[in-house]
Amino acid sequence: MDRGTRTRFDPSVPRPPFEPAIEFGSRVRHLRITAGMSQEKLALTLRLDRSHVGSIERGERNVALNNVCRLAEVLSVDPSLLLQGLRSRIDESTGR
Repeated sequence: MDRGTRTRFDPSVPRPPFEPAIEFGSRVRHLRITAGMSQEKLALTLRLDRSHVGSIERGERNVALNNVCRLAEVLSVDPSLLLQGLRSRIDESTGR
């Protein structure tokens, strides 16, 4: 790609959610609610901003492995429960 034709990243344009992130966030939300915990309480326990927790639950964040483990610990589940069965969106025909 010619450097002159590259488009710049525009943070004001939302990126489409990544499907595994949506499923992951749904699991976090379900477990949080089941535990009787608010987003704010979860965020305080994890030392994250409440809006960060909300964006995880909406599937807008690609969560770091360290935070997956911290979320699992606070929600009293094994980290594998949060990740089990998630699929990437790699196109099998192209490998990308």
